Amino acid sequence: MIIFDNEYELPKLTIELAEKMEQAAAVVGLKDRIKARRSFLTELFGADAVEVITDGKTVNDCDTRRVDLAFMMVQREYDLPVREARNEELQEQMEAIKGLTGLLETATKAASMPIMNRQGFRSLR
Repeated sequence: MIIFDNEYELPKLTIELAEKMEQAAAVVGLKDRIKARRSFLTELFGADAVEVITDGKTVNDCDTRRVDLAFMMVQREYDLPVREARNEELQEQMEAIKGLTGLLETATKAASMPIMNRQGFRSLR
């Protein structure tokens, strides 16, 4: 994945890693949040890469916006296959609904047509 013009490889998303990401996402308070997210990024990419990503050697001198943005990019990247699968499923459901809508329109038109009796004359109902 690309983060701030540099390419990094994400490890597979294990249960342990997913739980750590959820925990880092749930932290409240600026300093604690940045610390948790920076720590998570360090686990993923290593200290040298995180120094570049966050533009700082420590939590206290890093760019907090870059930490938050990088963390959100990682979340989005891990979530992408799931979102794509959901979108495909929704597209299939929409196609099925379009077919049903066309059938319903045809039935509505047929119901509004005048009824003919056996001799070919319109009924006076």
